Amino acid sequence: MNMLCGYVFLKVWESRERMPEIRSFKNYLFIVPRNHVLNTLEKAS
Repeated sequence: MNMLCGYVFLKVWESRERMPEIRSFKNYLFIVPRNHVLNTLEKAS
C-alpha cells in the first residue's frame, strides 16, 4: 500500500503542470491508483 501512495504522489508531481486542466482532483486521486492497479494486474496475467 505504501508503494501505491508513493506512485500516486509521483504521478501528481509529474503532472503538476497539467493540474489546472484537471476538473476534480478528488477524482484524479481515485483514477490514478485504479489505473495503476489494473495495469499491474494486466501485466501479471
